[in-house]
Amino acid sequence: RSCPAETKVVQRRMGPMLINEEVQVPSEQLCREEVKTLHAVIERGAEEDTAVTFERSSEQSPGEVPGDVLLRLRSEGHAAFTRRGADLEMDLRISLRQ
Repeated sequence: RSCPAETKVVQRRMGPMLINEEVQVPSEQLCREEVKTLHAVIERGAEEDTAVTFERSSEQSPGEVPGDVLLRLRSEGHAAFTRRGADLEMDLRISLRQ
């Protein structure tokens, strides 16, 4: 996607004369990049594939409403714990003395 152009007036010298010329250049105001940090609170026991939505946080274009950013939760496996619904389980062998 390219930036919309804006017209700037540039002075050019041609011999002893100065000429004003209109030039199309990419817009600095309409096409600036901005870094944005999004913060989410993930509740304990949140299910796999739960969606967290950040409304109107995506790219913006002139004259358009920005879209939403959608974050889907995925869980990683763990060496000791397995997940069953909202619960964590672990197999642990203990002796009767313990």
